[in-house]
Amino acid sequence: MRLTTALLIAAGSALTLAPSVASATEWTYDFGTGTGSLNAGASAQTSTTLLTAPGGTDYVRVGTAGGSVALLNPGDANLGSGSELVITAPTTASVNKASIYDYTASTAYALSFSTVLSGNLGTFSVMIGDGATYSNANAFSSTEVATGFKFVLGGTSGSPTVTTTYRSGGSWVSTNL
Repeated sequence: MRLTTALLIAAGSALTLAPSVASATEWTYDFGTGTGSLNAGASAQTSTTLLTAPGGTDYVRVGTAGGSVALLNPGDANLGSGSELVITAPTTASVNKASIYDYTASTAYALSFSTVLSGNLGTFSVMIGDGATYSNANAFSSTEVATGFKFVLGGTSGSPTVTTTYRSGGSWVSTNL
């Protein structure tokens, strides 16, 4: 991939929040076929229209330390023909994130998505929860995360490794994945 550390989430099965109660309605977020980007600049950049979440609100932020959030189409052909969300990490401690919040759904959920991790070493998280952390410029607050996944692209650039953990209570756990 031509970007630095990037998290790419594919369309279609991108973010599907499916209530586990049979009578509830499934809420699926599809990135569609649109394109656009938000890039780091002299001041932080934010958008509430880049993703256009149906039935919810989106918040995208790119700080001042590099990186971007973009919808690409075409993107990675292995992930399908729809648009893909590509998040490029900042080069130092800054917050680049894309959030979808206040969607109409049940409090029970199932999450499915496709992802490709590539580029420089870095850490990426997918969080589900409730609170201001999903609509502000701050990093994710652990008290507002019901569950989450963390992907760490480590090793060396010639021999990368991916370590995956999930949030359980107040800690990250790598067993039973």
